[in-house]
Amino acid sequence: MAHYLKNVPWKWKEIFLLLFLLVFEVSIHALGIGPDRRIHDPAVYRLTDPSYLPGDWYTGMAVASGVYTLYAKLIAFATTLHVSEELWRLTLYVSCLIVLYYSLIRIARLMSESFWVVPLVAVFHALLVTVAPPIWLYGPFIQVDGGLAPRSIGIALSFAALFFLLKNARMLPWILLGVATLIHVSNSLIVFTLFLAAWLGAEWLENHTLSAERVSQLLKRTWFAFASYFVSGGWFAFYAASLNVGKIEFAPEKFIWTWIYLRA
Repeated sequence: MAHYLKNVPWKWKEIFLLLFLLVFEVSIHALGIGPDRRIHDPAVYRLTDPSYLPGDWYTGMAVASGVYTLYAKLIAFATTLHVSEELWRLTLYVSCLIVLYYSLIRIARLMSESFWVVPLVAVFHALLVTVAPPIWLYGPFIQVDGGLAPRSIGIALSFAALFFLLKNARMLPWILLGVATLIHVSNSLIVFTLFLAAWLGAEWLENHTLSAERVSQLLKRTWFAFASYFVSGGWFAFYAASLNVGKIEFAPEKFIWTWIYLRA
């Protein structure tokens, strides 16, 4: 898949660009509590402290979904490190920004001689944040929360996976997506499915043949990709799904309330 891509070495100007993008990103909105935390934190704190918000229907539903189990443990790891929770969240968030922008810069360099598309995307995002309310700008590849959320980790690892997929790495892209699924279940599963389909399409376009031997090779690599994803974290998506089969008790009015007052 990556035979036509260049193996571009890392340059000092790209390091400076990475630092600039980090400064630029944190300058367009303050770091701290992003809007997503209103959605995720009730479950995170209930899983840490069973007495948190007793009787609250949303918190109970979020915990019962099972999707926050490992994210809550990640947040609670601040106690093990003997650091404040907010400092731990900020460290994770900035780390996600570094992984995200590093991946975007490397992808740009792989596919062209220039990496200027990356700062252009960042500036375009900033303009949209200024013009349009961020609540409707749930962008697919730039952080808008200003603070840690499950998607911060999912997005960063997804673009890292895309970089290594373009580099024709056989195992690492699927492992990264598996790890992302442990924290951001739904989106990471979707990204895995899309990447796998795109990879299969690219492999076929390179050869344009579907001989028995070629089909056997693709099936083996597909199975290897799925196994790598499943073992490294994809299993969690199936576990969370099994908790919710036939147990959905989410009235339309509650969904509307959640969307208006939490998501928006």
